[in-house]
Amino acid sequence: MHSVNVAADLDAQSSSADKRGMTTWDVRQRLQGGFVPFKLRTSDGCEFNVPHREFIFVTERRVVVATPDGYVNVLDPLHIVSLEEAKPLPMG
Repeated sequence: MHSVNVAADLDAQSSSADKRGMTTWDVRQRLQGGFVPFKLRTSDGCEFNVPHREFIFVTERRVVVATPDGYVNVLDPLHIVSLEEAKPLPMG
């Protein structure tokens, strides 16, 4: 009897974009053109605000996000699940 590898079948059906997840290319694309503040969300639910272009540094294998008080968070792009435009600060 021939066994079927269900996981392989599911992988074959998914698109390459689904398999690759978020990459440093995606983060770099977000930095192109006019900068708009955004936040990165990771697989563990943490959010990292990027209020200005100077708060983020992207290499081939890591994304480094600085905090306003001078600390840095070094993120593995495999754990970045979304990029979301930050809400504007209230005026007044």
